[in-house]
Order: sequence, then C-alpha cells, then structure tokens
Amino acid sequence: QMEIAENNLVTEELRPTTFKLSTNWLHSRFLPFSFVAIALILAVSSISHYTNPSNTKLSTIAGEIKSIKLSDGSHIKINAESTISYDKDYNLENRNVYLHGEAYFNIKNSDIPFVLYTEHGQINVMGTSFNTRARNDGFEIGVTKGSVVVVNDENSVLLKKGQVINTTLNFNEESVMDISYDEYPDWVNKKFYCKETSLEELCSEITRTYNIKFHFLNSNSN
Repeated sequence: QMEIAENNLVTEELRPTTFKLSTNWLHSRFLPFSFVAIALILAVSSISHYTNPSNTKLSTIAGEIKSIKLSDGSHIKINAESTISYDKDYNLENRNVYLHGEAYFNIKNSDIPFVLYTEHGQINVMGTSFNTRARNDGFEIGVTKGSVVVVNDENSVLLKKGQVINTTLNFNEESVMDISYDEYPDWVNKKFYCKETSLEELCSEITRTYNIKFHFLNSNSN
C-alpha cells in the first residue's frame, strides 16, 4: 500500500528484466500481470522530492508509474512513458493540464473547470474519474465516475459513466461505446485486457509497463 506523501509525488518503479516468449502461448483474453511474475519483480522506489516550479512537468520512463496529488485535492496516476504538465496558476485562474501518454484522473469538483488538453482533443471536466490515453497510435478516454465532454475541431461528445471512446482516427457520437470489462482501466488494476489484440501490441504494452525486452522463439524450436 502506498500513500501520497507530503511532497505529493509518489513513484513506482518496475524493475527491468529480459525473458523469452514463445508465439504459441496467447490463449487468454484477459491476462493478469502475474503471468510475467517469474521474470518480473515489482519494487517501490524511494519517494521523489517534489517542488513546485512556475510550470510543472512530470514524466515517466518505461517501467515507471507516478502518482501526484494536485493543490485542489485531485489525484493523477501517470502510466509509463507519459508526460503531464500544468500551469503555474493551477487552481487559481484555471485547472488546465496537458497530457501526452496515458493517465488516470480523479478530479475534485470545483467552480473552476478542469480541462485536459491532448493532441487528439480536449476533455472538459467538473468532478469525475476517467482514464485518458493520448499516444501516437491512438486516443482513448473512458469514464468511471461522472461525465466529461470531449472536444476537437469538428465534434463535441458527451461521455457518461461506463462509456469509452477508443479510436485511431477522428471521433464523433458514433464512436461512443460501453466499457466492456470490469476493473477499467486495466493498467491501474495491474492487468492487461486483450480483445482482438495482436501479440505485437500486447508485447509493446508489456515492454512499456515493465521496461523489459522480448526474444521470440519459433514455436517448433526446442
């Protein structure tokens, strides 16, 4: 169990390693993180000291997760290989946050709107909990509490609790789907959810999460 420290920043580090994987193993659609437990060791790093510069930027590397409590009481959990930043006047004149990568947000209600900016669009929030992935390969936002409005140059879409958008292209109201599994988002709950997921995609996510390398073996090899 980890608690947010007084300096408001906690870092988790997943120890890197290397293991071999045969291509005939992928049968389950819902895979717990424990399937790589024989090769991976979860370690909690020492709590990083955090100061509040005029413009705050937090980044994670492969195999690292950070959790931060903002001045308004909101919490953000930042997935591996991701970056968030926020303005020096956060919670004074605005609550603007910028994301590249993936993070889970638990946002306190306030008279000041919370706005999340990504390269795929912006998310307007009051008080809610949601996950956002904004990477080069696509855009996902799923709501676990409350509602959000997702906006880009062409569309404005309302997402309610239990709804998700997951797209590599533009989005509209037809892009909205129901979240199809419990314990969303999977990475926060230390799981990988796989539905029509290629082995390459899954291994890429495992590499990001654990900072490990794969060596593939021919299924006919000894």
